[in-house]
Amino acid sequence: MYDLGADMLQLGFLKVLPGTQMNSQQHEHDLRYMDEPPYEILATKYMPYKDMQLLKRLENVFDQTGNTDYFTNTLKML
Repeated sequence: MYDLGADMLQLGFLKVLPGTQMNSQQHEHDLRYMDEPPYEILATKYMPYKDMQLLKRLENVFDQTGNTDYFTNTLKML
């Protein structure tokens, strides 16, 4: 993905807002999400909590390395 030359890689995590259609379908998909804003999904029947947490950690790594200018030369060598 680095070779594509994007300035930044961002992972977005789905939210379940109160009163929305997604909120009314939470049991169908076994949605587990924060009960306070930002209402971010923590797990579903399709993606367990541990996998979602792995993605959150990867997002953090991207933010601290690939999305900064600090590791430009290192990333080119990878």
